[in-house]
Amino acid sequence: MTKPTEMELMATPEVKVDSDRHPGMFKTLDLLKIKSLDGPIFFIVEGCAMFKGKPEDLDCMFLYEEHTCPTNFIRIEAIFTPDSDDPHGVFKWVRSVWMPKEYVAAKDGIGEPDEILRTLFPETRGDD
Repeated sequence: MTKPTEMELMATPEVKVDSDRHPGMFKTLDLLKIKSLDGPIFFIVEGCAMFKGKPEDLDCMFLYEEHTCPTNFIRIEAIFTPDSDDPHGVFKWVRSVWMPKEYVAAKDGIGEPDEILRTLFPETRGDD
């Protein structure tokens, strides 16, 4: 069995959000980063987006960089800056992909989730 390529994994939305109110909502994997002295630190978070007819129309930049507080998508109690107890734009959004079924299966023990994430987000390897 050959491993799926990055393009095959992110081609179309496959994993629906369990919601009667939002039938066109699918799960995503979203790559975020912050800068450190040693280079970028990457975070991959589970998100969701409406499918608007074209798989490539997946842009979550506004959500992560301006709209929502990081405590909404990172499990922590609080993030503070000297000027705010609700800072937005802490993370830079890199890109999002539709969550593939292979990733869900890997999280359930059928495969290697980290390998799938590295395939989906080769930026995390630091090869560029």
